[in-house]
Order: sequence, then C-alpha cells, then structure tokens
Amino acid sequence: MDVIKLLSEWQGKAIITDETQTTYTELITLVEDKCCDLSNKGVGKGSKVLVESKYTLDFISSTLAIIQLGGIYIPIFDTIGKTLLKQRIALLKPDVLLVEKKESHRI
Repeated sequence: MDVIKLLSEWQGKAIITDETQTTYTELITLVEDKCCDLSNKGVGKGSKVLVESKYTLDFISSTLAIIQLGGIYIPIFDTIGKTLLKQRIALLKPDVLLVEKKESHRI
C-alpha cells in the first residue's frame, strides 16, 4: 500500500501545537497545496529557497513542499537582525524567499 494513501486514511495527529492539532490527511493536503504554490513561483529541482519563519504549520508544510519538489531548503530564523539577514541573502543568492508578510520589511 502507498505510504501517502496509508497516512491519509489514518486520522492520527501529525502535528500538535498549543493552538491546533493537524492530522496526516490535513498535513498532506497543506503540503500538496504548498507544492502547487511554490511550483508556480518557479521552485523545482535544485532551486534554493530561503525560508524565514517561526515554527508554524505553514513553516512545516513549506519545508516539506520544498523537499518534495527537489528544492534546496535554506532556513533562516527570525531572530537574526536585518543586516545579517541581508548579508545572508546576498551570500546565498536564493531563487525564492519565503517570509511571513509581517516580516517582509526586514528584506
């Protein structure tokens, strides 16, 4: 049996946070949706994707989608300063930047 099908039929919790509980079915759907979004932005095999985010469900689904698409996941945590962030972007030259809207002023 296909692992994805098996997980989607099982309603166990994949992610539990203080705010939500996400089943494997819900997580698979989120990752598939995120794959479509990222693919439309040009993410594919070998694409460098810089992800600046807190540990959220969106962060987790984005990370899994990048890996599924064959992209290179580059985490940048929201605790680094604006100057260091800009230096990392200049050094790494990512193809795509994923940041939360409220943090976009840092770029």
